[in-house]
Amino acid sequence: MADPRYKRTVTANFRLDPEVKNAVAQAAREEGVSMTQWLTAAIADRACRPDLMPSHTRQEVISLRDSA
Repeated sequence: MADPRYKRTVTANFRLDPEVKNAVAQAAREEGVSMTQWLTAAIADRACRPDLMPSHTRQEVISLRDSA
C-alpha cells in the first residue's frame, strides 16, 4: 500500500492574474495539454532548459526543429 503521507502529484499553484490564467488555459487547450504541462514547457523554454520539458512536448519540439 502506498504511503498516505507521500504526495504523488504536485499541482501548479501559481497566483496568476485572471487574464494570464485565461491565456494559459486557452493556449493549453489549443495544444491539447494541461495548463501545468504548458507552463512547464514555457518556463523550460524561457530558461533555455529543454531537458525540463515534459517528454512528449520535447519530442514534438525536436520533430518540428528537424523538419524545418
